[in-house]
Amino acid sequence: MTKAKKPYGTVLIKSVKILDFLSQKAEAVSMTDISAYTEITLSTTNKILDTLLLIGLVARDDETRTYTLGPRLFQFANASLIQFDVARETFSPLKHLHEKVESTVNLGKLDNNHVLYINKFTDIESSKKVTSRIGVILPLYCTAMGKAILADFSEAELEEYLETIEFNKLSEYTIDSKEALIREIEETRTRGYGIDDEEAEKNVYCIGTVVQIPNTKSRFAFSISLQKDELSEERLSFFVDEMEKSKNIIEYQLR
Repeated sequence: MTKAKKPYGTVLIKSVKILDFLSQKAEAVSMTDISAYTEITLSTTNKILDTLLLIGLVARDDETRTYTLGPRLFQFANASLIQFDVARETFSPLKHLHEKVESTVNLGKLDNNHVLYINKFTDIESSKKVTSRIGVILPLYCTAMGKAILADFSEAELEEYLETIEFNKLSEYTIDSKEALIREIEETRTRGYGIDDEEAEKNVYCIGTVVQIPNTKSRFAFSISLQKDELSEERLSFFVDEMEKSKNIIEYQLR
């Protein structure tokens, strides 16, 4: 039996866990909370944070002794977006979609069996209700964009994904079994778009669809989000129609 290769640089892996945790927080976080969430000892967390602080990947408020993502990460993100044709090419149609439906619109990318949020269109009022933001990474199985991407998988890709998936309930409505997810993917393929019904965030309802981009192995999707208590059959039908129009426009432009 071939032994599984151990990853090189466990400190790097722990550093990424810390950065992932900070990316999910809208406010500064204490070292104790970082240590508890990442399950890294306090002494190791302290040493890693000191190094990340030194190279600008985290920032520290010396008065409160709390941490946030550092300015150097934003330089990396900006450089990535400059080179990111899809984010640039979808900007106008997704901004127009946001203005038309008057709800939050997100653009996402498949990233290691998760959805990486790479652009967002919202207003101040909506941002208070729907807390998705650029840079957040969420599982495929509990997001509208993620389910749309899964529905676009080949059977071989889907089987490989299902073999490695570990369910983590983000809300009481999050799918937590392979059988339920398979049914949801089948429904998504039939329906033509993915649905997140309070699965990633309480009282938030999303619909999402993939964007077919030629000559690339990457997968992209976009979604419309709103509070569930603001949803109606008429509004959902309107959203689906507008989402399909935007999808057609984007795919035409990218061709």
